[in-house]
Parts: sequence; structure tokens; C-alpha cells
Amino acid sequence: PSSIFECEFAADSYMVHFNAMIKRSKSNPAAFADELRDSEFAAVMPTLKFSKRGASTAKSGDTLPLVFLHGMGDSCFNKGMESITEESGAYMGVYSVCIPTGDTRGEDTMNGFFMDMDTNVDVFAEKVAADPLLAKGFNCVGLSQGNNICRGYIQRYNSPAVNTHLSIHGPVAGVSSLPHC
Repeated sequence: PSSIFECEFAADSYMVHFNAMIKRSKSNPAAFADELRDSEFAAVMPTLKFSKRGASTAKSGDTLPLVFLHGMGDSCFNKGMESITEESGAYMGVYSVCIPTGDTRGEDTMNGFFMDMDTNVDVFAEKVAADPLLAKGFNCVGLSQGNNICRGYIQRYNSPAVNTHLSIHGPVAGVSSLPHC
């Protein structure tokens, strides 16, 4: 099939399709990331614009930064995640960042599907620790699967500490396998 999501997978052909999918992810990561992002199983943030800016009454330095984590099929490098991160920070008057688990849009998108949760949490913790603007703590906003990463960080690391964890449409148990497989 031309897409990983076009056909029902029979149990005996699962590995054939899975191996083809992995091969495509390695031969053309950007195109494969687009395929994942455009699939019916991706949770991709639309581009947003807030109507008001600077509505926060907090004084500079009084509020903690915002950290965003995206869902499966999305990426911190996609326009939707860039816009919600930028618009939220501007609205609240705080530093705001989306922390990817990959160094490129393709890697970040594919990691949402293929990187195990423990590694996602570890990568997130390393990037949080490396950002000096998060050293005094932060508020964490998890979208879909991003909630599991934030929750894992709180349970295993939480230094610097998460002050508030906002869960937006987070899965309770995650996804155990690719649908239709």
C-alpha cells in the first residue's frame, strides 16, 4: 500500500507492513513524518491566534514559564505547535517553549509513534535541565500523548519542578500499538 493506514493488516502480514513502514521512515524521514502527521491517527494542533495579548496582570518575573508537549503525529516544529506556544507566552507575558524529543520535524514526529515512553521522558528531562530559563520551575501543558511525558517527568524527575500540569485530552493508558495492526 502507498500509506501505512490504507489497509487492514492480517496477523501474518503485520511484520511485512511494519518493516516496510520502518524502511520508508529511514529512506525519507520528512515524507514519512508528513504521512504520519496527515494520518487519521495523528493529534496535530491547528494554527491559533489569540484575540488579546498581554492580558496577564502578573508582573514580569512573577510567573513561571510554560512548557508545551505535543501529541502523536505532531511536532514542536509544526506551525500549530509553534503558534500555541508563541501565542500563549505572549498572552501570559512569560517565556514559553515547546520541547521536542527529536532534533528535526521528522524525528520529532516519528518519536511520537516509535520512541518508547521511558526514553521520551528521559529526553524531555535532559532538555528541561539544559534550558536555564526553566531552572526555577515551570507550568507544563501536555496535549494528548504529551501528557504522558509530562506525567512521567513529574514522577521520575520533577527537578526543576512542575508547578501546574495542564492535561488537554490526555490518554489514560496511551496507545499499545498502531491501529489496524
